[in-house]
Amino acid sequence: MVEKPIIQQTLILGCAQLGLAYGVANKTGKPDKALAAEIVAAALESGIDTFDTARAYGDSEAVLGEALSGIRGSGCAKVMTKLPPDIDPTDEDAILAALDESMDKLRTSRLYALSIHRFSWLERLDDGLRNILRDIRDSRKTETLGVSVYSPTEAACVLENDLFELIQAPCSAWDTRLLDTGIPEMAEEKHKKLHIRSVYLQGLLLMPPEDAARRIPAAAKATHAWNHLSSKLRMDKKTLAIGFVRAIGCPMVVGAETPEQVVETAQIAHSVELDTNTMREIRETMSSLMNEDIVNPARWGR
Repeated sequence: MVEKPIIQQTLILGCAQLGLAYGVANKTGKPDKALAAEIVAAALESGIDTFDTARAYGDSEAVLGEALSGIRGSGCAKVMTKLPPDIDPTDEDAILAALDESMDKLRTSRLYALSIHRFSWLERLDDGLRNILRDIRDSRKTETLGVSVYSPTEAACVLENDLFELIQAPCSAWDTRLLDTGIPEMAEEKHKKLHIRSVYLQGLLLMPPEDAARRIPAAAKATHAWNHLSSKLRMDKKTLAIGFVRAIGCPMVVGAETPEQVVETAQIAHSVELDTNTMREIRETMSSLMNEDIVNPARWGR
């Protein structure tokens, strides 16, 4: 494998697509094992050394573990996963069993990060969960403990908790709530890692306006405004989306359905730089068009 500069400070490969037919814009379905291995190899060859998965992502952990084990030079890869959200957060045996199963599937003896997949688990920290997670970290099964959050309010709450060093939160050129509430600055002040996901809002930002409006009627005006903005700035929508989040200065979790998408994303992330005026124009154009029915995928079917 050809060595490339590591860009882990910019990109993390999101691996939901390895275990599920993930995303509103997904046209290829779940990749087979051979294609999944090519996607993982393309990430490493493009300088991406960190991979984000979860027990809730179908068989993503097993697929990722098998792919990494078959690639020469992948021993330095950093793997992050999340505990299954459907177990009792105070059941130590269930949590440890789930963790061991994840690590077996991932074929690793130590994780870069282990996260809680549901913010609601924080309500059970004083019921034993805090000690369970601290013991896992002290046993060196994970370097970092984190929480996957869905709103700035949740992010701010995690930032105040000394147990967690990592937050994964949604943010995009459409969904600027993290920026509006100063979460990146707060994370930096508290020396905590902030990873941004949903850069494409599950692919909604990349869809043709007609397709996006048909799939998510509430987003009709937004998709046309976004398409017009792309034309006006003479920049394709993927470059705009990546460039907006890259300017925030936090690592971004981006998935892919093909190796070619991985390579393209890495190339864009290496090169794109949006100036202050462009960032301002994106926010001013899109913010007034946003609402919970658009930025929250859980509401798309309602």
